[in-house]
Amino acid sequence: MTKKLNSLLAVLVVAALFFGVNFVFGEAVSPKRIDLTEEGLYTLSEGTENILGSLQDDLKLRFYFSEGVAAEADGAQTARSYAQRVEELLERYASLSKGHITLEIKDPEPFSETEDEAVGYGLRGARVPGGRDKLYFGLAGTNSTDGEEVIAFFDPQRESFLEHDLTKLVYALDHPERPRVGVFSSLPIRAQPGNQMVQQSGRPAWMIVDQLQNSFDVEWVERGDTSLPSDIDILVLIHPQNFGDSLLYAIDQFVLGGGRLIVYYDPFCESDTDEINPQDQMSYISADRASDLGPLLEAWGVQMDPEQLAADRENAMQVGWQGEGIDYVAIFSIKPDGMDSTDPAVSELKEVIMHTAGVLEPTADATTTFTPLLQTSEDSMRIERVSIAMSPNPPALLDAFVPDGKPLTVAARIGGPTRSAYPDGPPELEEGETAPELVTAHKDGAPRISVLMVADADHLQDQMWVQIRNILGQRIASPVSDNANLLLAALDNFAGNDDLISLRSRGLSRRPFTKVEKLQEAAEAEFRQEKQELDARLDEIQARIDELQKEKQGAVSGMIVTPEQRQAIDDARAEQLETRKKLRNVQRQLDKDIDKLEVEVKAWNFALPALIALLALGVWAFRKAN
Repeated sequence: MTKKLNSLLAVLVVAALFFGVNFVFGEAVSPKRIDLTEEGLYTLSEGTENILGSLQDDLKLRFYFSEGVAAEADGAQTARSYAQRVEELLERYASLSKGHITLEIKDPEPFSETEDEAVGYGLRGARVPGGRDKLYFGLAGTNSTDGEEVIAFFDPQRESFLEHDLTKLVYALDHPERPRVGVFSSLPIRAQPGNQMVQQSGRPAWMIVDQLQNSFDVEWVERGDTSLPSDIDILVLIHPQNFGDSLLYAIDQFVLGGGRLIVYYDPFCESDTDEINPQDQMSYISADRASDLGPLLEAWGVQMDPEQLAADRENAMQVGWQGEGIDYVAIFSIKPDGMDSTDPAVSELKEVIMHTAGVLEPTADATTTFTPLLQTSEDSMRIERVSIAMSPNPPALLDAFVPDGKPLTVAARIGGPTRSAYPDGPPELEEGETAPELVTAHKDGAPRISVLMVADADHLQDQMWVQIRNILGQRIASPVSDNANLLLAALDNFAGNDDLISLRSRGLSRRPFTKVEKLQEAAEAEFRQEKQELDARLDEIQARIDELQKEKQGAVSGMIVTPEQRQAIDDARAEQLETRKKLRNVQRQLDKDIDKLEVEVKAWNFALPALIALLALGVWAFRKAN
């Protein structure tokens, strides 16, 4: 009796220890966690920790999740699981903020004041399968000056960017001022007023300019400038050309000093018509239509051959040719499979259209990092600029197409350490130049730069990304591609500090059973042939039945139905039923091994904790006996 009592007490002690340790570590010391996930899902990036540790303003974060609605809806399991992760991450943010973040967890029940509050902040409710009411799952943040930032709905498809999105929201609340962006373009992107004296009509700005001015404070840089505006955070260069050494030096120092740079660097900018004479066909070849930044590209470890363009046969866009549509390999689209899905600048883009773009590559001796953002398909090659400079011939390009078998990079992010393109300091002034005021001392290098390059400037033209309608005197834009969103997303990313820029996508908490998926692929490959043969046989039988039915209908109209016809139809239907049975067996066989493996996985999930507990109990009993 005593031994039985001791055994029972031992089991109770182990169970108590098991639940007690879980409670203590889960509640009492929750900030101290061990992250055993493969991609460190629950370990915040150093950049996030730096931002949270340096907050100046007091922020309030309100996390809304319709717990009651989710509990009643059969299709809300994914959302509930994801909501738990979001809540845990927000609690972690609050604990690392040194008291600057107050977190409120709210359940917006249907028709409640909390639901009204969520809607007032701009949160979006969604219907879920099996649910009667809308499910709210978002975040509203405010700062001490009544500034607001909102995530209207946490999309599980964007889970890999959860930390980035939360940190970006927190950073925006702590830095509410609009980013200042310097912009230069040698192309006519700005509005041109008309001249009534010579009956000359004005020219509207490119739509990309409206997009920029809606979100940022824009300061224009002119070609003849010898310095950059001192208060800009980001510099955008669209087809830079013919810069003086003083302006090139200013750009060099801006980048080395921590400024962020976005360059649209085009080897053959068809929008640049300054040197084109329509009466002189040779001017189309001789005109200098390539972007040029002097020695800066080499200093950043990037190169682009101005005589070669990227061509993509698989993703070629159709153009009109002699009354018909034909693929033009020099104009192509890039879909998500050609984008770096881990980079916030391109992660949400669906399609970018490139127009006679160049090819970006790292130099052999580069000290910087070169990360491709946009790439062609493997069905691509380089074509010579002269082949399309005067009179493009899409059929001839297709006939001569020989793919390289590897993707070509048309947009890239450049980071890491580099040296100045002007190691000896400021260049000598050119004739007529005025010495710029040097605000800081010469920088001969930097441990990290932030440059994003796109090898195409033409794709910012209105016709490449937007349809414009004039309604009651207002220009209404309807985007047809993500060309503008690429620039806006890059600016949005660069608008943060270095810590925010460093954040990339993380792994997913919802991990697939890779072995199950591989087994399913193997099973499908094994039985696909048999399934196709049975499907084909079913089609043949159905065709035979249809034919016999027609014969039968003809016989009925003549009041004669032969036994042979009736038997043939019955035989065909019997064979049809037997074939369907075989097809069902094949389908069941497809799932058999997969179901078996899933049962084994679930069994191990349930059994492993019990085995560990029994092992611990055995060790304890052994030590007790000895």
